Amino acid sequence: MNRILIEEIRRNRKMMNINEADIQGIDELVYNPATKSGGDIGHGYDQGKRKDGITWSGHDDHLHIGFTNRDVAMKVIDKADQMGLITTENPYAKKDPNGKVDDVHTNGSFHYKTFPGKPKVGAGVDIRGDKGTIVKLIKWIENEYTHGNYSIDSTTEDGDSTSTAEDKLNKILNSDYNGESIGDLIDSTENQLEILSKLFKLISNFVK
Repeated sequence: MNRILIEEIRRNRKMMNINEADIQGIDELVYNPATKSGGDIGHGYDQGKRKDGITWSGHDDHLHIGFTNRDVAMKVIDKADQMGLITTENPYAKKDPNGKVDDVHTNGSFHYKTFPGKPKVGAGVDIRGDKGTIVKLIKWIENEYTHGNYSIDSTTEDGDSTSTAEDKLNKILNSDYNGESIGDLIDSTENQLEILSKLFKLISNFVK
């Protein structure tokens, strides 16, 4: 049953990746001067969806991007570097004066997640520099990634020994509930498809 649940999640993740995202490979994109109402762009992205007039506290002086695809992260960071912008808060950011991800972000931030593989690439980046150049970068990103189809890559959080979302899911299924594992409870339920549907809705954000 665990295998069936994982396959169902994979299928739904693929459908979401193709049909629901307004931008591919990117979950979050916010730079208040540009993404606010009346700003140079007038919209940003959250959970892969375009959000008109989006602003976040503390994002007046830098562009924040949260990635869901390793290749997209590398290409955007490389492009920002080529444009003379300063990329920080990502192990792949070659021009970061601190050379590390600082412990200043919210819990669960993309900055604390990394994609498998070498070189080490984080799932979040902060980009500073000339406002007009940042706006040009955002326009380039939209031109490149509001079309096409990029996979949703797995990430590992700092200090987390699990390597993929499926490992985390298996931990949940094997966890104890009233003396019985959640996986066994699913197996013993007559209407398993209904349970799978409800479970998917519950954990779809978790395996995103």
